[in-house]
Amino acid sequence: MRSSIRGYETYLRVFEPLSAHPELEPELLAVERGHIEARSDEAADRRLLTTPVNPIPAPDETAVLSLPAGTCGDDVDRVCPVQEQMRSWHALDALEQVWPESAIDLVAPPSVRRAAAADRADWALSERDSRVFTRMATWEVPLSWFVVVDTDQDLADTSDGVRVRTPMVAAQSRAEWAAEIVTEHLAEEDLVTELAELVAWLDNFDLGSIVELDYGGLGNLVWPDPSTYDVHEGIQALSEGDGSGAIAAYQRFAHRWHRVAALARAS
Repeated sequence: MRSSIRGYETYLRVFEPLSAHPELEPELLAVERGHIEARSDEAADRRLLTTPVNPIPAPDETAVLSLPAGTCGDDVDRVCPVQEQMRSWHALDALEQVWPESAIDLVAPPSVRRAAAADRADWALSERDSRVFTRMATWEVPLSWFVVVDTDQDLADTSDGVRVRTPMVAAQSRAEWAAEIVTEHLAEEDLVTELAELVAWLDNFDLGSIVELDYGGLGNLVWPDPSTYDVHEGIQALSEGDGSGAIAAYQRFAHRWHRVAALARAS
């Protein structure tokens, strides 16, 4: 399995049909994913060595991950724009919600944030695609991500890491089902909000898309992983009023991922 420099990162990606992206050149599909990921990691390391530190990557609209025709059992080429610059803007937004300004200054000094804000404004004025195709987490796969895939039914590609892929229509159906049940039966506001945001995010994309859960290096720690079974069984138990069954499913899930969290704390 893949041993990435940043193996603690996990991803939920959307690959849209290439036909939905006439701005992209078909030859971009020939660039191997490993090459793109290595180039990204090397550039990130170089940025951390600059003065001042600058975590915001330069725009690269040619960086595209691909699922060539045949990968998912049909004749459709699909693409996922990497969008590192755009995702960095959103990451800064998230940090500003939880970190004091003095801490943010250490990883993204004011001059860097001002430049990023200017670039973001230019992007908005250009009317280019503002959808974010990739969600990222560190040292975990968020519980809500397991709602959209089913390792018993979906394609699990373990040729280079662990990546589980499902059609967009199935992902949307599962997410809507889970959001409805959790909203009705749980008072857990964070999970309700997370599922609602996930449903809204998926609705942005072409119905012919593929949703991919990429375990990153965590696949080496947890695969084969019954988490989708536990999550789906827990939600089903909620829908049937089986509180003890829902609790048991969640405890199995939590125990498994608490072990991974312990590794994060030790690293």
